Order: sequence, then structure tokens, then C-alpha cells
Amino acid sequence: MHRVVISTFLVIKTVLIILSAGIAILLFMRVAESRADAFAYKVTSKSAYDNLVEALRRPYGKNIKSPEDAPLWSKIFRTSSRNAIKTGNP
Repeated sequence: MHRVVISTFLVIKTVLIILSAGIAILLFMRVAESRADAFAYKVTSKSAYDNLVEALRRPYGKNIKSPEDAPLWSKIFRTSSRNAIKTGNP
């Protein structure tokens, strides 16, 4: 029977590589999302924020005055400020 020795250094190094790759992927996704938001703003014009508020009023009622008034589940997927729709989520 062969004995395999795994050093602590290799385990730590592997964990750090996996963590740094995960962080890099999250950062890339965030930048891509922000660029997509900015592009959508350019395509849909300056009324994009008003259209977003109107779209939120349909399912959640007329008391929604901004995306910040929407329920938590909706906040996860939508922007929270007027500037965010121009440049990406804050």
C-alpha cells in the first residue's frame, strides 16, 4: 500500500488559489453587470429610472415611489438609486 503525504503548505496554497479565483470571478461579474446597466441606460434613454419605478408599481402597488420601497426580494435584482441605473448597481 502506498502512502500519500499531503503537506499543510500545499493545502493552504490550494485554498488560497481557489479563494482568489472566486473573488476574481465575482469582481468580473460585478464589472460586467455594471457595464450592462450603463448600456441599458443608454439604449432605453433617460426615462429608464421612471420605467423601473412603474414596473415595480405593477406587482407591489401604487405606494412604491422608488426602488428602495420595493420588497427585499425585488431589491436583490434591481437597482436602488437613480445614479445606479446610469452607472451600474451601487
